[in-house]
Amino acid sequence: MADCRTIVVTGGAGRIGATTVAMAQARDYRAVSLDLRENPDADISIVLDLTDEGAVKDAFDSIGPLVGLVCIAGTNVQGLVTELPLAEWRRVMQVNVGHMMLALKHGGRALTEGAGVVLMSSVSAHIGTVGSVAYHSSKGAVLGLMRAASGGFAPRGIRVNAVSPGWVDTDFTNRALDALPDGEAIRLRAAAQHIAGRMARPNEVAEAILFLLSDRASFVTGSELVVDGGFLRKR
Repeated sequence: MADCRTIVVTGGAGRIGATTVAMAQARDYRAVSLDLRENPDADISIVLDLTDEGAVKDAFDSIGPLVGLVCIAGTNVQGLVTELPLAEWRRVMQVNVGHMMLALKHGGRALTEGAGVVLMSSVSAHIGTVGSVAYHSSKGAVLGLMRAASGGFAPRGIRVNAVSPGWVDTDFTNRALDALPDGEAIRLRAAAQHIAGRMARPNEVAEAILFLLSDRASFVTGSELVVDGGFLRKR
């Protein structure tokens, strides 16, 4: 498969990332997964710490020209702002926002004219949940990064957008809920928080990502695509 059809997916071993990789490959992209874990189904799987600038630079240097970059990798921690250790705050910001900056910095040089970039934000950028101050802050910062980067890449004909899901049925969601004392109760209420009456499936988020990468979104840049089944509408 020609290198001119190569995309990189950070967090490519997670549910949404691996689904994006698989769906991209089905559409004749050559998909590269960058993650702490291997994705054996990706065309190329590079295991690395996405917050290590040297490792990120080496990875992108080894891949070659790109038609797309998708940044999904993320983490979470619970804690009130009055109690959250600064080290935990920094870790969430470094993973959720910092890795995207590094991917844009080093992967951006490999993007070809007409390429697309998609950053994973969240409806959490628009709401506030007690005890999730670091995560909410990081997802708001992703939107700021997207908007600023879209202008910087525009002269090269490269589009930069964000996807903001609501609840998605993934292991990431399950781990976050398991860490809460009332997590099971929240899980049971989650479906009703969406007009659609359920959480999103990973493939539904991946479809939005692939749309923004494609030529069908050739005039879409600096935008946030909310894929939340009406979650924000109900608030």
